[in-house]
Amino acid sequence: MGPIKKITTFIIACLLVLYFVPLIVEGLKPTTDTMRAGMSDLGGVSVLNHTMAYRVRGRGPAVILVHGFSQSTLSWDANLDVLARAGYRVYAIDLLGHGMSDKPYGIRYSLDLYARQIREFMNALGIRRAHLAGHSMGGAVSLKFACLYPSMTESLVLIGSAGLHHERNENLTFRLMRYPLLGEFLILFNFKPVVQMVNSAINTNGLIKTSDDYLDRYIMPSRTRGYTYAFLRILRNFGTAPWEVEDCIGEIRRPSLILHGTDDRLVPAASGRRMHRLLAGSRLVMVPGGPHALMETHADQVNRMIIEFLRSRR
Repeated sequence: MGPIKKITTFIIACLLVLYFVPLIVEGLKPTTDTMRAGMSDLGGVSVLNHTMAYRVRGRGPAVILVHGFSQSTLSWDANLDVLARAGYRVYAIDLLGHGMSDKPYGIRYSLDLYARQIREFMNALGIRRAHLAGHSMGGAVSLKFACLYPSMTESLVLIGSAGLHHERNENLTFRLMRYPLLGEFLILFNFKPVVQMVNSAINTNGLIKTSDDYLDRYIMPSRTRGYTYAFLRILRNFGTAPWEVEDCIGEIRRPSLILHGTDDRLVPAASGRRMHRLLAGSRLVMVPGGPHALMETHADQVNRMIIEFLRSRR
């Protein structure tokens, strides 16, 4: 066998591994509803013909917490109960394709889809208007919701919010995952040490230590069928029109609080400042040294600012 034939055979073998191993692993994963069944802390409601998971606390005006890309209600662990004790009915939701919500194949994930999901969620629970607090992609979802359904939007809190066009600021892992086959293969290596390293690098900047329990809960959704499809479908489409609100942000007239870390490694601080300029009447707070996941690393400060903002709306 000549050298060229050997190289060709090796390449073909590698491609077959990259293609078939993720398919086999995906087929062995349990469905989300199987995992969700044993979680007493989660509520479930049917929206858009799929089951959506959420956590709820407290009584009072409705506040809906919207997590970022690849995250879940876990993102709001340090905020949910505090906001509830301040006198609010707080809902932390899992977007479709995330957490313990369904992860359907073939669906076109977009800001429009997620805005409709929140509308249907509110209709199902009888919520007429709500304050929306969104982190990262969840901020973009909240902005899109305010664009499409202004009468259902009381106010907005945007933490490290995406939604505007800016230069990508991804780490190497995310860049590699954009490539077909390679992304499907790399996502198999979401073990605790890897997840902890990536989360520290891009979300918390190493400012807090993550516990084993946190990592277990963080990884759990990725062990369910459909997660890989959702994760890569969204990741590979970031930066396109369906994931931006450039066309409508100037029309939003709801009170808005923008919280952004000066050391955000995913959404540049300049994007937060530009969002403040585009969002009429918004208030901008730049947190010195703050990373992307401010509501986790600076929980006390973020909770205080959100509560002060919400109370000023009464």
